[in-house]
Amino acid sequence: MSSFIINKIRFILNEIWIVIRQTLSDWVKDNIPTYGAALAFYTIFSVAPLLIILVAVAGFVFGDAATTGQLEEYMSQLMGPELASALQDFVLDAYEPASGIIATVISLGLILFLATTIITQLKNTLNNIWNVTTKPEVSGFKRFIIDRFVALALILIFASLFILSMMMDLVLYALESFLDPIMPGGVGVWSTLNSIFSFLVLVVLFAVTFKMLPDIRIRWTDVIVGAVVTALLFLLGVWLISIYMGMATTSTYGAAGSFVIFLIWVYYNAMVFFLGAEFTYIYTMRYGSRVKPAKHAEFTKFYPDGPDEGAYGG
Repeated sequence: MSSFIINKIRFILNEIWIVIRQTLSDWVKDNIPTYGAALAFYTIFSVAPLLIILVAVAGFVFGDAATTGQLEEYMSQLMGPELASALQDFVLDAYEPASGIIATVISLGLILFLATTIITQLKNTLNNIWNVTTKPEVSGFKRFIIDRFVALALILIFASLFILSMMMDLVLYALESFLDPIMPGGVGVWSTLNSIFSFLVLVVLFAVTFKMLPDIRIRWTDVIVGAVVTALLFLLGVWLISIYMGMATTSTYGAAGSFVIFLIWVYYNAMVFFLGAEFTYIYTMRYGSRVKPAKHAEFTKFYPDGPDEGAYGG
């Protein structure tokens, strides 16, 4: 019996090592650092429109002031208070309300276009990871418009998750205020519940991204596993980059210090996110269900038996 357990443990550890090795190998082979740099570049133009849409949608429920304050708090947890404050000032200064119908329409169109640009860049990278591309006969302006609508839908889902997160914060705050006289010292419990909920929101966010963006048909059971691992990697990445942020002051990079540090933050976390995407690919190919390209897409590499269970293509 003990020999069986030892062999089982040895087998599991060997499988874990194989998945880690293949994930890192594909991460290098797919040139992820370059894609991370491209994403950081697109973020320069997309971050302000993204946050504007997020505040606008959530502002309908909670008001602009409350939403902006909560957004800054979330960003402070991720990237530190100094960088979060600088980013919020950048967003507020980037776009002034347009006057006139024509100017408003043009401004709205520009915001939507720029906000969806970073999502389409994410889509291109995920397609590269999954070795899939749009069929030549269906590419073009129509596909461009459809991809932009999908990107906008994903942004609205992100906004909905942000609203849900704010509502959960309010619920936990109300419970804490109500039960604190009854359960003194229960602050740690509410803090733990809030951390668990924040982690679940991250998992849902990554799962929806892996499900909606790449041009593949993949089951939720596969993307959930990848999303959980990606969320753990992301939190680890946030912790590691926060250590760097604590050592690298804005004065290190001169006048554009906050801007440069923000780009470093985006670049680092993009590479961590794509590492999670590579894991999702490897896991699905080895242990998951059959993956097929979307109707408008095709695989860019040959799979002898199709990308089925255990059919890792390397």
